[in-house]
Amino acid sequence: MTIQLADIDPGDLKRGLLEHYRREGFDGAEELLKFIEAYWKLRVPRAQVCPEHTPPAEYIVDSFFETVQDSVCWANRGGGKTLLGALSTWLDTVFKIGCATKILGGSQEQSKRMY
Repeated sequence: MTIQLADIDPGDLKRGLLEHYRREGFDGAEELLKFIEAYWKLRVPRAQVCPEHTPPAEYIVDSFFETVQDSVCWANRGGGKTLLGALSTWLDTVFKIGCATKILGGSQEQSKRMY
């Protein structure tokens, strides 16, 4: 019997992917970033554009693997800070046992976008 890709429910694939990584964890930065791309269809930029700037992927990876305790995200308006903060919060809430989340934004509108 041949399985056609059209026969596979995308929701089942996403659930399977999520459960796999909840059980097994991530081997490193690249695996985490590939998961984000597959699960959320979001490619987090990895390239360092300016020598004194850090790429967004480094923030996500360092936050998830707790390489740093605190970080400051400074970017232009509409530069993805809220989206990356939401992604980081979601990753911690889903993959770290006992993690609780409280979202505080600069405005109620921003907090809702992050949620």
